[in-house]
Amino acid sequence: MMGTWQYGGAAYPFSVTDSGSMQRLKEALAVLKSCELEDDEDQAEAYCRMIVAFFDSVFGSNVGLDITGGDEDGCSAAYLSFVEYVRDQLSGLARLRKEAEEEYLRRKEGFPVGGGHD
Repeated sequence: MMGTWQYGGAAYPFSVTDSGSMQRLKEALAVLKSCELEDDEDQAEAYCRMIVAFFDSVFGSNVGLDITGGDEDGCSAAYLSFVEYVRDQLSGLARLRKEAEEEYLRRKEGFPVGGGHD
C-alpha cells in the first residue's frame, strides 16, 4: 500500500516500499548533488531552488513550488518534514524486519512465538 506524506494541507503519495517512489527519490538526490550555486546567487535562494527541484523530481514538475511556497523558510520546513517522513518509514521497516527475524528464529529453534529460552 502506498504511503502518503501529508504537508501543508496536501497529500503526496510516497513510500519507501514502492519501487517507483524510491527511483524518483534516487533521481531527486542526484538532482540535489548536481545543483551548483550560480554566479552572484544568494545561498538561501540557491538552497530553495535546489529543494524545489528535489520535490519536482520526487512528485512531478511544478509541485516543488506548491510544497515549499518558494521561500527559504518554506523550503527548509518542507524538506525537513519529508526527510523525517522517510526516516520514520525506514525505522518502521527496520523494526518489522527485526521482529520477523526474531519470530523466524524462535520458530526455527522450536520455541513458541513470543517465548524465549534460557
